[in-house]
Amino acid sequence: MRRHDRREVDLETEAGPLRVGLWRDKWVLAWRRDGSEAVEEVFDVFAREAEDLVPSLLRIGMSEQPARALAAELIAERAVMDEEDKRG
Repeated sequence: MRRHDRREVDLETEAGPLRVGLWRDKWVLAWRRDGSEAVEEVFDVFAREAEDLVPSLLRIGMSEQPARALAAELIAERAVMDEEDKRG
């Protein structure tokens, strides 16, 4: 996972390359990537915690364990971003 900008990350998954927006209001948006360009939105979900994100990751083609691990990682990254926003 690598930061694309302040609230977005780019990552490679078993479902292909994604850009994921981790918004402070708990919405998580994901787009398929083609190179460095986001080309197609694949989900937009309200996710207070990792478990809320898992069904969307499964729908785009991830298997159960990788989806759960990625969901936890994304929610943790969002918490880091939220903390960075607080500090300015």
